[in-house]
Parts: sequence; C-alpha cells; structure tokens
Amino acid sequence: MLVVRTVRSLEEIGAAEWDTAADAGGFYLSHEWLRLVAADPSATAEYLLGYDGDRLAAVLPLYDVHIENLGLYRPSGLADGRWRGRYLLAGSRRGFLNGFLVDPGLPGERRAEAFRALLPVVKDRVGASGADGALFLHLTAEAAAEMSQAAAGEFTGLPLLTLVDAAIEVPGDGLEDYVRSIPSHARRKVRREMKVFGEAGYEVAEERLTDCLAEAKSLVCNLQHRYGHVDDDEKWRSELDHMARLLGHRGVVFSARRRGALVGFALGYPFGGTLYMRRCGFDYDALQDAFEYFNLGYYLPLQYAYRNGLRRLHLGPTAYEAKVRRGAVLAPLWSLAVFDGTAPGPAASDRATDLAWNRKTVGEWSGRYGPDSPVLAGPGWTMWGGG
Repeated sequence: MLVVRTVRSLEEIGAAEWDTAADAGGFYLSHEWLRLVAADPSATAEYLLGYDGDRLAAVLPLYDVHIENLGLYRPSGLADGRWRGRYLLAGSRRGFLNGFLVDPGLPGERRAEAFRALLPVVKDRVGASGADGALFLHLTAEAAAEMSQAAAGEFTGLPLLTLVDAAIEVPGDGLEDYVRSIPSHARRKVRREMKVFGEAGYEVAEERLTDCLAEAKSLVCNLQHRYGHVDDDEKWRSELDHMARLLGHRGVVFSARRRGALVGFALGYPFGGTLYMRRCGFDYDALQDAFEYFNLGYYLPLQYAYRNGLRRLHLGPTAYEAKVRRGAVLAPLWSLAVFDGTAPGPAASDRATDLAWNRKTVGEWSGRYGPDSPVLAGPGWTMWGGG
C-alpha cells in the first residue's frame, strides 16, 4: 500500500528521485521544468508523492490557478465550454504536453494502484479550495487511457480532444535520411531552404542561453510584436531570465549571427531521447530572407539530434502546415476531469456529448489531411469516439 505525502516546494524532493518517474512523461513533467513553472506566481503549487516503502512510485503536481493568461490552459475556453467554473490543474500547466508520472518499473496494475492512491488527496483539495473539480489537460493518448481506467470511479465523461501535438521522428543516421523521409514533393523545397541559408554568410553556433541572454530577450520581443503581442515585453523577458537561471545548463541555443550580433535563434531542451523546441526570436531588419526560421528551428536541431543520439524533435502545437510539410506527425492530446460533480459516473447525455465532440474534432483533422494520411499516424486518433 502506498503512503502519500505532500510538499509545497520541489526543493523538498531531489531531482533524480522525481525524474525516475518523470522520464516517461517527458521534459514538461521534469523536476527542472516544473521548477520553472513554480516560479510563475499566477498559481499555487502542491506536489503529491506516493511512496512504496522508500521508493517514490507516483508523483502529481496540483495547481490552484489564480490568473491564467494562456487560453489553452483556461478550462472554460476548451471543448466548447465543457468545463465552466474553477478547476484545479493536475500535471504540468505549461508546455502543452502532459502525462502520467508513475515509476515506469511498476507493472500495469501497480501503476493504476499508485495513481489511485493519490486521488483522495486531489478530492480533498478540490473540496477545500471550493473548486468545481480537477483537470488533467493535454494528455498523451497513452496517459489518458491509463488514467481514465485507473480513476474509473471518479472520472466524469470521456477524455476530450483539446489540442494536437507535432513532432518529427528522427529517421536513420543523418540529415540526408531525414530529407529522404519527408514527402517527395517537399524535398526540393527543404534542400533549397538549407542551401540558401548556408550561403547567407551567417555565423552559426550552438550557445548557452546564459551567454546570449540580453540579445535573445530583445529578439523574442521582436517576434511577439510581429504577431500582435505588443504589451507583454516584460513577460517574455522574465520568462527567458527564469529559463537561463533554472535551465541554463540544459538548454541549447541554435544561433545565427552577423558580424557578431545575434540576428536569430531557437532554443531547445534535450531530455530523454527527445529535443524539445521551446522559444525563438529574430532581428527581422537584419535577416537575409534565407529561411532562417526553418533552419534554426528545424534543420540545425535535427543535426544536433543526430550527433547526440536523440530520436525525436518535439515541435508542439500551432503552425501545423509548416511542420507537416517538413515531416512532422500529429498526435491528439486529451483532457479529462475528476471530481467535477457528476462522479461516480457520467450521465448518458454527457457521454453522448463527449462522443460528439471527439467525432467532430477528429473529423475536422481527417478532413484536413485525409483519414489515412501518415500525418495522422500518431497514436490515439481512433480512441473515445474519434474513429
């Protein structure tokens, strides 16, 4: 039987111990990333720890959110307003990718038991905070399946498709293998983008964020201004400050300079077998119209992945067309609620509504790319009414 304890700070638990469970969940559930999330004052965090003797078997971050500026983490704006009211957020609340933090060495039923051991604490926190329930947002299909089965008595409705993820599975042994793996009609374009960038005369390097922080902050703001976000400069600068302080040793900046000045960069984080791309920025007046974004954000990171034995380039949501044209595969991300007032089980009308939502949403993606498209080869598209 697991013994559950809670802590208010990640400093109370060692990174190595935490990441034993987080490894399968990926970078956005790692001790390092969650320290960055904890630095955001817009939520109060608590961490639920399930111990099997001296072994940490399951962990669960739980957030009571005071202010949420990101629409994709605002429950009332997701899935046609299915979750109106105030919800605690479980798992990671930043990074747009969530998972199931249980020691991967545990067999299936023991994994379910470990997760179930944490649920009474979640229920208690929901009641004590006056929240309408707790939400696990943007879960991988595997995590959503495990969690919905383990929490069968407390889970309301079906997992709902709330976001789509994008990643390139790194093929073969070198960049030429990557080029040959993408659709034939796109290969000439990709080769040209690499060639034009190579001939533009940039000084290309891999740097630490701490070594180019001041320049990078200005370039991030430039990018945000280009897309209409003109009042949040302090937010973006502060985020990079925190990244440099808390994650500076891990991240790699793919940089392009001209006469020593930084004119473009993309920031990524290797974790496990994946390189997670996170932020980029540009001095648009100094660019040479040489496909800088795609080279810094895709092709140079892929070269890094090949050199370092990484097998996946994680690109995340948005800008799907550009990612798909360069070999990305799309996977659905699912969200589910516990303790939102309808447990122990969903009403038939709730289930029908959830099925309809999933069918409609998956149908839109199938219509966009074709139901048999390799673009939609990621796991989970046929689950919970999607197929």
